Amino acid sequence: RKGVVEAELMAQRAESALADGLPGYEQVIHVPLPSGHVWLHESVTILPTGPTSWDLVGIITDITAKHQAESARERTEFRLQKILARADCLLWEAEVELSAWKWTLHVQPSGLGAKLYGPGQHKPEHLLWAEFNIPELAEMDLRCRTAMMSGEQGYEQVFHIVRPDGTDVWIRENVSIRRLSEDKFSLVGVAVDISPQRRAEAALAAEKERLSVTLRAMGESVISTDISGRIQFMNQTAAALTGWPEDACIGRQ
Repeated sequence: RKGVVEAELMAQRAESALADGLPGYEQVIHVPLPSGHVWLHESVTILPTGPTSWDLVGIITDITAKHQAESARERTEFRLQKILARADCLLWEAEVELSAWKWTLHVQPSGLGAKLYGPGQHKPEHLLWAEFNIPELAEMDLRCRTAMMSGEQGYEQVFHIVRPDGTDVWIRENVSIRRLSEDKFSLVGVAVDISPQRRAEAALAAEKERLSVTLRAMGESVISTDISGRIQFMNQTAAALTGWPEDACIGRQ
């Protein structure tokens, strides 16, 4: 046991197993070497040979590669969780029984999840979005069912959540689908909050409408073109001046 970091714990574990009359025990230990740590799994069988004597048979397996792979996976998951905790997106995975419409869901903690469901990890019992006021919910369910039944690899959708205070949260969701059996599917979804983009688009559209109303009401002739000289807008005064109706001019050079 020279050089084994857990040597003291190993001795305690062996003594406890013998005192409790256990048939054996298992343990994971590691030995630091100049080239790196060597991780070992030890399985020990205890064979009593007398009132106070035992034969111990141990099998030691090198699990260094497995341990390194698990450590790398844990580090990756930890980094992903840190990224998601600050991100305006939500990552979820589910197994779905199509005929029963039964969902087994797992939702990664994220910034968007905390915004929608409150702090902590959300654990939905049934459907991911069912507890919200979503006008498109029935359409979303139909889209999901249709995609699975028709063998599609995934689908994309945009919908909005109406909050109790009347504000909207707009979501773009991409879902990938993998068939597990005749009636069971694996789904992975990424939902992104696009509310700022939608608000910006709505503000731009409103500003364009206000500008259009102003230009149409002006007494001066107004004609606007794109960079190639094609007419994009003409008000009534310009139409009267040129003798060309606006509909006939749009798109012309």
